[in-house]
Formats: sequence, structure tokens, C-alpha cells
Amino acid sequence: MSFKKLNKNDFKKLMGTDGSETNQNHIILQFFDFDLAPDFITDQLGLEALSTGQKGEEYFIGPQKQISRIRECSHWEYEWKIHSNDFIGEMIDQFFKEIIIPRVDLIKEIGRHCETVRLTVVQYYYTAVSYT
Repeated sequence: MSFKKLNKNDFKKLMGTDGSETNQNHIILQFFDFDLAPDFITDQLGLEALSTGQKGEEYFIGPQKQISRIRECSHWEYEWKIHSNDFIGEMIDQFFKEIIIPRVDLIKEIGRHCETVRLTVVQYYYTAVSYT
């Protein structure tokens, strides 16, 4: 079996960026494994969650959502998804100024009821300089 080496355009099509030179940036605040109602966290923080779930509830996965699973732990996630080539550090600073700092006491209090509190930063970087 032989494989064709992917060029930059083939790779972009495969990864779903198809010609885009704009970076995708994700900054996510997450709470895991808690006994609170996810709506309580939403109300306390005044933020609309991207995703929530409670331990023991059924959810579905797969292309047609046909595979049933039981959630092993509760979760609550809030995300900023930004398409920008701006410096990621500036976006993180803005997230802290607008989301974290005004709610830091609430985040600490909610965190006391959680097994894990996580801040995740992911950047899909498409504007790198190629030296080849």
C-alpha cells in the first residue's frame, strides 16, 4: 500500500480549514465531578454554558448519535471560541479580565464542590511560517 504525501492544501482540506489562514482559539473554563445542579453554576456565574451534564444521565455519541452512554461525572463548560490571528496571550488576558477576575470568588466557591476545575487553552495555528 502506498500513500500520497499531503501538501499544505490537502492537509487544510482534511482538517477542515480549507484555505483559511485564520487561527482558531479556544479558551475554556470547566468544572468536573460535582454534586451541584449545572443550572446552579450557570446562574451563579451569569455565563451561558457551552456544555453541561450530570453524573448518571444518559447521553448519545456517534455520527448519528445512536450509541448510548451513561455519564460518569458531572461537568459544566464555558468557552470562548475566537477566530483570530491576534496573539493568544492577549486573548487569555481578555478572558481573565472579562470572565475570571470579576467572578474569582464565585469560581473558588463552586470549585470547593468540584473534584476538578480546569482552564483549557487550545490554539489551532494556521499562520506558521514555513521554511521549506
